[in-house]
Amino acid sequence: MLRASNATAVPRLLALLCILSVFIPAFMMTDPLRSLFMPLTLAVGFAMISSYLLSSTLVPILCVALLKHRGGHGEGKPGLFDRMVKVYGKAVGWFVRLRWLTVPIYLGVCGLVLWVLGLQVGTELFPQIDSGEFVLRFRPPPGSNFELTRQMAIKCLEEIEREAKPEHIAITMGYVGQVAPNFGIDNMVLFMRGPDDGQLRVALTEDSGIKLDEFRETLRKVLPERVIPWLAQRLEQGGLSRSEAQRQAKMSTFGFEPGDIVTEVMSFGASTPIAIRIVGTDLKMVRQHAEKIAANMRRIPFLRDIHFEQQLDYPTVEVDIDREKAGLSGAKVEDVAHALVMATASTRFASLNYWIDVKTGFDYLVQLQVPPLRIEKPEDVETLPCGPARSTATCRSAT
Repeated sequence: MLRASNATAVPRLLALLCILSVFIPAFMMTDPLRSLFMPLTLAVGFAMISSYLLSSTLVPILCVALLKHRGGHGEGKPGLFDRMVKVYGKAVGWFVRLRWLTVPIYLGVCGLVLWVLGLQVGTELFPQIDSGEFVLRFRPPPGSNFELTRQMAIKCLEEIEREAKPEHIAITMGYVGQVAPNFGIDNMVLFMRGPDDGQLRVALTEDSGIKLDEFRETLRKVLPERVIPWLAQRLEQGGLSRSEAQRQAKMSTFGFEPGDIVTEVMSFGASTPIAIRIVGTDLKMVRQHAEKIAANMRRIPFLRDIHFEQQLDYPTVEVDIDREKAGLSGAKVEDVAHALVMATASTRFASLNYWIDVKTGFDYLVQLQVPPLRIEKPEDVETLPCGPARSTATCRSAT
């Protein structure tokens, strides 16, 4: 046994090194791949090293105990291993004699196991998990103000509670509108494109018994059927004709994004697993080509939530300046742009005004803004007062 162990020591060591070398690239990866594959690498590495040590120490000792020969001319009492071999030989001989019956039974049992258990085994390297959390991305008609988007968020939440029952919802969190422009990026809420964009994050209770995939499919049917008619009625109350309100309400979109930490990490922060980017010099031709691709993708039965991330129909107002009349009144193009920015956005982008809390040392931006509901038609822009444009920064502290 000692000679056999010494003879196989080098081949076993080479096999160990070959297996471990496969996992060397894991140490060169960067996050998040490194965080995903490093536990697997360490588990396999320590398992192989332990196997090599056990095969050189414990396994030879056990072999001596099981396969040792007794001295003398006569045969000694058979050991445990000898009795196991004898029983195994009898069983094999019995199955071989009944091979015409054994083979069909074996194939039938294997087919039954594959049918019952095989279909339940996942085929993905990182399968989807049912964590009971999901994110709903909803978007009213392009150009909708914050208030309409907020009301749409409440309506969507009411429909979710109706389908899931309030007692099965643990917590909900929503965000409507664009991220504050004084932050370059928001690490909590990403990809908010404007006041006509919102999202709801919903966490179900552990004992809800709701399957997330089936619940998403239900909401994909329920939300357009219930929210779009409500939105059309809301737009009609705001002054639009019935046909125009229904047309704009149908432009609303609903979609789902990764809601749990595992799915978010595996998607590398993207809102969808598949994203197609189309680049060109003619926006009209690019949009036609993009709509053609989207139409073909909607024909694929296993794709969901196909939409354009970029806003393509955002309403705009073209402002023409009569330079002759502006010159006679003493106004310049810079003054008109200054007035438009302050009225439609806020004074934050034209005249910075900071308020400093002396107790905490934090500074806050103070701004003036015309309420969006006060500017309802293009004529409201024509009556904006124009004054000399000034760009200043003021700091005030609390006393």
